[in-house]
Amino acid sequence: MPAEADDEFWDAEQVAAEAGYTGPNRRATARKVMSRLGISSTLRHNERGRAQAYYPADAVRKALSERPGHPTGGGRKLTGGET
Repeated sequence: MPAEADDEFWDAEQVAAEAGYTGPNRRATARKVMSRLGISSTLRHNERGRAQAYYPADAVRKALSERPGHPTGGGRKLTGGET
């Protein structure tokens, strides 16, 4: 998915907050989940000059809402005689 210059991007801390992750490893958890969901990051330099991964906010929101078990979407839909 090509990123446009004016798109909103989130760092791992913002992704963790959107996903509801807490605790000391929340940023690492967010990075792992983004990788598993196929969301690519863009490296940019933060205010200290260090390279940091940023994720497209719209792709993050969509992927998080479509996760299996998420209350508003995604997951396996049962039809007919499946249990």
